[in-house]
Amino acid sequence: MTLEVVTFWGLAVLLIGSALSVVLTKNLFHSVLWLALSLTATAGIFLALEAEFLAAVQLLLYAGGVVTIVVFAIVVTERLVGERITQTSRHIVTGVVLAGALLLAVLRFLRGADLPIERPVIAVDVTRALGQVLMTEFVLPFELLAVLLLVGLLGADRTQQRVALGEHAGEVRQVLSGAARSLGEDRVEEPATLRRRPHQQQHLLRAEQHRPHDLRQ
Repeated sequence: MTLEVVTFWGLAVLLIGSALSVVLTKNLFHSVLWLALSLTATAGIFLALEAEFLAAVQLLLYAGGVVTIVVFAIVVTERLVGERITQTSRHIVTGVVLAGALLLAVLRFLRGADLPIERPVIAVDVTRALGQVLMTEFVLPFELLAVLLLVGLLGADRTQQRVALGEHAGEVRQVLSGAARSLGEDRVEEPATLRRRPHQQQHLLRAEQHRPHDLRQ
C-alpha cells in the first residue's frame, strides 16, 4: 500500500466523520466548525488527486469564505436572540436510507465502469490551462457570472434595507401606540357640568342670573 492510498483513505475517513458530526452535533457553532473541517478534507482529496485548482477553490471559496459568513451570521443571530442556537436532526432514518441507496448506486456504477488501473500522467499544468481557457474561450460566461453575482448582492442589500425600514416603522408604531395608551390612562375625568353642551351651559347661566339674590346666597 503506497503513501498516496493511505493519504486518500485517511482523508476520506476524516471527511465522512466530520460530515456526520455536522449533521449530528446539536451546537450550531460546533457544527459549522465540523463543516470547515470536512471542506478542508475535501480540498486535501483534490490535492491528492493532483487537482490543485479545485483544492485552492475549495479552500478559498468554501472553507474560507462561506464558513466565515456562516460563523458571523450565527454570532449576530445569537446576540439578537439572546440565547444559544441549537439544531436537531429530525429525519436521521430517512437520511441513512437515502445515503445507503446513493452509496450502493455509486459502487454499482464503479464496478461496471471500465476504469484504468493506473492513473494517466498529466503532462500540462492544469491550473494554467484552466486560467487560459477561462480568460479566452469562456470569458463571456465568466463575466456574465460576475454580473449575476453583483445583481444578487445588490438585491440582498435592497431587501435588507426594506426589512430594516419595516422594523423601524414597526418600532415607531409601537412607541406611538404606547404613548397614546399612556395619555388615555392619565387623562383626568371631566366633571359632568363641563361636558354639557354650550347651549345648556348658557341656559344655566341665565337662570342663575335671574334668580333672587337671597336664593343665590
